[in-house]
Amino acid sequence: MTIYHYPQIPLSPADVHNRRAAAVGSVATAMAAESGDYNGHRVVVDYRPHAISGPVWIAAYRWSGEQKLARGSFESCLRAAVAYMARGARGSSVLVNVDRAEFTPDMAFLLGQLGFQQGPAPERPDWWTDEHDAARAIPVRDAAFGY
Repeated sequence: MTIYHYPQIPLSPADVHNRRAAAVGSVATAMAAESGDYNGHRVVVDYRPHAISGPVWIAAYRWSGEQKLARGSFESCLRAAVAYMARGARGSSVLVNVDRAEFTPDMAFLLGQLGFQQGPAPERPDWWTDEHDAARAIPVRDAAFGY
């Protein structure tokens, strides 16, 4: 399996805290988070050889079930994933899985052209700091929204 990823959109420590607060907080917390896009989903671009409709590429993320962004060609699914990232959802990421037997030079060229990097995304991105860890550790009920 060949894996590529699209660099994650950086989050500030306040974003890390607010994202948790919006997810597990109260109605007031949800209202305060209304203008922020903290829904950083992990989009996966994958080949489904045994789909009911026949072999197909899919770009999707999981949120209360599978949410498909695109299905069809490899290129259309990659472009849909990049368009999702272009929305600017903080914390979102893209993972591309390609079976080595299917991987072609054209696929490698397209991945490079669109800004994908080979290998899985790092566990801790370069921009992640100890402040991010501290913000994630603050109990939501003990801190006001806005960090």
